[in-house]
Amino acid sequence: MSGQKVWSEAEDEIFRSLFPSYADIVKALPHRTYFSRVEGMQEHGLVVPRPPFTVRELSLVRRLCPTADRDELLKLMPGREWDHIKLLAKRNGIHRIPKSYKSTGVAVLDQIDQGAGNSIIRCRT
Repeated sequence: MSGQKVWSEAEDEIFRSLFPSYADIVKALPHRTYFSRVEGMQEHGLVVPRPPFTVRELSLVRRLCPTADRDELLKLMPGREWDHIKLLAKRNGIHRIPKSYKSTGVAVLDQIDQGAGNSIIRCRT
C-alpha cells in the first residue's frame, strides 16, 4: 500500500450494484478520485483494462489508416476495437482521406459537391 484507502465491503457492494452507471458510482463514492474508481472497477473485474498499443500497431495505423478499409485494419490488429483504433489515430493526428462524392443525379447538388473541395460555389451572383 502506498497510502491509499483500502476498499471496504460496502464500497465493493456499491461497485457491483451500480456498475453500469458511472454517474451513480461518483455520487455514491465522492471521496474516491477518478483514477481510484477506475482501478476499483478493474480490481472488481467489472472492466477489463486495455493493453497499450504497441509501436507496431501505431506504425500500421500511420501507414494504413488514411487509405485502408476498416475491416483490413481490424484484421491486422486482432483483439482491438474500431473505436480504439480511431482514438489512437486521433491522438496521433492521423486523418482518413475523405471519400469522394457520389453523383446524386440532381445537377445543382452535383455542382456543389464537385466544387466543395476546389472553391465556393454561390447560388446567386
